[in-house]
Amino acid sequence: RVLFRSRHGPRRRGPAPLSARAKFTPGIAAGSGGARVPRLLSLNCRLKIWAAAFLTRKTPSDGLTLKTEPPALNPADIPLPESTFMTHQVPLLLQRFEISCCSEGFCSEYFIRDRRSAEEISYALIFCLNQFAHHIHVSKFHPELYKQSNTHYLSAACFYLLVHHFAQHYGVTSAFTIFLQTRPAIFEHFYALLRDFDFHVQAHGLGDTVDVSSCYRPRRVKTEMIVEKPAAGVAFLPE
Repeated sequence: RVLFRSRHGPRRRGPAPLSARAKFTPGIAAGSGGARVPRLLSLNCRLKIWAAAFLTRKTPSDGLTLKTEPPALNPADIPLPESTFMTHQVPLLLQRFEISCCSEGFCSEYFIRDRRSAEEISYALIFCLNQFAHHIHVSKFHPELYKQSNTHYLSAACFYLLVHHFAQHYGVTSAFTIFLQTRPAIFEHFYALLRDFDFHVQAHGLGDTVDVSSCYRPRRVKTEMIVEKPAAGVAFLPE
C-alpha cells in the first residue's frame, strides 16, 4: 500500500495501481548479472530473460562479455611432424607405383599399380572403421611389393601412407587404435619393426593367428597423391 493523491480530494491510502506495482516492485534474477525482471511476468518469460542475461553477463573486472568456449583440443590429436624416414621412402614408393582407392560406407579398398607396366600388383588392401570398438581395422594388407625388385622398406612406406590416408579421410582421432589379425611370424618380421607405430600382441586368436594393435597418432602426412575413384563395391577376399 502506498500514498497517492486523488483527483477529487486529498491524499488517501489505498492499493497502488497495477502498473505502478509492476514498475516499482522489480525482482532480481539470481545469477543474472543484476537483470531486473518484473514479478508480474509469467514464469516462462522470466526464465527466458534470466537465461539471456546469464549467457551475456559481463565480468566486473574487464567488462567483457563471456561466451561459450569450444571444447579443449586433446593434445594427442595435434598432428605430429611427418616421420623423417618416411619422407624419403614414400616418394620412392610413389615414383614407381600408383596408388588408388575407392571408399564405400566405412571401408576403403586400395590398389597398387606399376607405373611402367600399368599392371596391378596388389592382392588385397582393405581398411575398415569400427566406430563401436574405436578401431582402424586393417582387414587385408597384401601389397605384394616384396615380389618386385628393389622394394626394400616400400611395404612399410605403403602401410604408413595408407593408415594416414584412411584416418584423414574419416576424421579419425587419437581415441582410435589400429587393429589387425596376422600370423606370429609376420608380426615379428614386419609389424613389430615399424618404428612409426607401437604394434604389440593383444591376444592370441583362433588357430595360428594373433590380435595385434597399436595406438594411432595423427601426423602431417600428405596423402593427396592417392587417386580416389568411385566406389564399385569393396571386396572382402579370403586370406
